[in-house]
Amino acid sequence: MKKRVDLNKIYTIINEVMDVKYLKKSDYEDAVDTYSYYNGSINYSDCLILKTMQDNNINKILSYDDDFDKINGLQRIY
Repeated sequence: MKKRVDLNKIYTIINEVMDVKYLKKSDYEDAVDTYSYYNGSINYSDCLILKTMQDNNINKILSYDDDFDKINGLQRIY
């Protein structure tokens, strides 16, 4: 029989080790604006990533997604 994983323990460890940031309603709304700005050429989930990066002054991303190349001031590392 497999040992059951204690998800509360995992959650606690993640929060102790990482600086977890949760999205707010306004973040989702801002991502819609970004999605519209790029006429849908960047998918919505990427727009949420961009919003989070902007809020945290991050300008580099490790990704194989070449849609990020469309963003001025963002350096994609692949």
